[in-house]
Amino acid sequence: AKLIMTNGPVVCNPKMDATMDLEIVPAALPHGLRIGDVFRAVAHYKSKPVEAEYSAAQASVNMHDSKAIQTGIAGRDGTFSVDLDKEGMWVVMVEYSVDESGVWDASHNLVYKGRTYYKKGEKLPYGLIKYRTTLTFHVGGK
Repeated sequence: AKLIMTNGPVVCNPKMDATMDLEIVPAALPHGLRIGDVFRAVAHYKSKPVEAEYSAAQASVNMHDSKAIQTGIAGRDGTFSVDLDKEGMWVVMVEYSVDESGVWDASHNLVYKGRTYYKKGEKLPYGLIKYRTTLTFHVGGK
């Protein structure tokens, strides 16, 4: 995840490498964004653009409430945009799945509402790896 915070006049590279497999690369540094602006970015998986799913909303919004967030799928070139319609901290989330199988050695127990899903030490096969990353930035008023 990336958090871009600036204080005063700043010159920096928004494409800073956070050394993650999945990255959100802003088209421009999201410094000084205002209500009515459009945030543009590219989703990269292992430094290559991908058609990833994205969602965006103010940081105070439940990202699982589809009525309150903007969602979509990045283009073939990984590009996507978000309309910034409210002031405050914003979170942009990108998810990308890779068909890759293997076996996970459970590192902990998963018990939820009295139901045991798996126990530490169990060998659990998987056929998909889902990556998720976020970028947080501030949007000012008009």
